[in-house]
Amino acid sequence: MEFAHRAGHGMERIWLSEEFRHRIANQPGTWTRRSMSAPPADADRGLWLAADHLLGGLVRDFGAEQLLIGAPACGSWLRVRPVGCSRWDVTIHGPRDIWKEIQELAVRWRAAGSPGRYGLRFETDGGQQAVSACGRLSWHLPTRRPVDEKAST
Repeated sequence: MEFAHRAGHGMERIWLSEEFRHRIANQPGTWTRRSMSAPPADADRGLWLAADHLLGGLVRDFGAEQLLIGAPACGSWLRVRPVGCSRWDVTIHGPRDIWKEIQELAVRWRAAGSPGRYGLRFETDGGQQAVSACGRLSWHLPTRRPVDEKAST
């Protein structure tokens, strides 16, 4: 199974290979810690959309029973498993601390009012920016590259 949501035109499609998903699900990782901070819910679509743009290079395995996220470019990964009432085992591997990145983004997302939708701001230089209603969470959208007419003929 290959699946990666990469919002926005012009962004490279990335995925988790079967071998990488198997490693995430079964290897011990670099370290595991117990957390009382819940992973973001599937329904927090505004947070996951922001993560696509602000955290970059992460792919979530939506087919897994628990939260599995990999960063194929550097080999980092995250596995979060529930271990009781309001407790999770968080296992990390690789140079990126994906759990910390997601938790820090979740704080920013909540401070912005937990937006499920973002407005589109057009800039004078032709760029575009996605912005939460209160303006506290935003990112620039990738610009379209002109089509090389010689390459398309």
